Amino acid sequence: MPSDPARTLVVTLATREGGSVTLRADRFRADLQGAGLSEGCYGFAVAASDLPGYRLGVSCVWSDLGLPLPGSPWSSPASPGATFTRGQVRLHVDTPLPGDHRLAGYVFDGSEPHYRVRIGAVCDGNLKDTSVASLYRNLDAHEAGDGFHGFILSLPAPLRMLGSGVDLVDVGRDQILAHLGPRSW
Repeated sequence: MPSDPARTLVVTLATREGGSVTLRADRFRADLQGAGLSEGCYGFAVAASDLPGYRLGVSCVWSDLGLPLPGSPWSSPASPGATFTRGQVRLHVDTPLPGDHRLAGYVFDGSEPHYRVRIGAVCDGNLKDTSVASLYRNLDAHEAGDGFHGFILSLPAPLRMLGSGVDLVDVGRDQILAHLGPRSW
């Protein structure tokens, strides 16, 4: 919390099926420390087995403040998704849930394992959303990053409704990483 960097917060994760877990967000995250947010101890993790029904979605609130975390509720993909490779950059996009206006996944640069890609969603030639890929994600076993390469991007409509699809780009390097059409899945 910027106004009180020594204070850690309590979060509550809940599923639609009534499962919930409350825990303190005090785990170290190198990306937060690198961003100058105190010592970076604001992360949290919970085993999926502790949240029955997590595949249908998980909401998360700051219990101390009664506010939802940005991006909540989160959804798990219905299937594995798609992976794209461009040079040393590996982009994985989760299969979007029907009607969801978001794309989630991870992007990892094997030549610079700690580089945080600023990924963008381009629709009809216009940049619609960007995100620094710094959310925690389990990477494939052969990838050696620190695991903070996940992203969530907002789209103007569900992917299946975007006639021309969406280009996913590395904004910092001005490079197209993948094109997803409305029928990509």
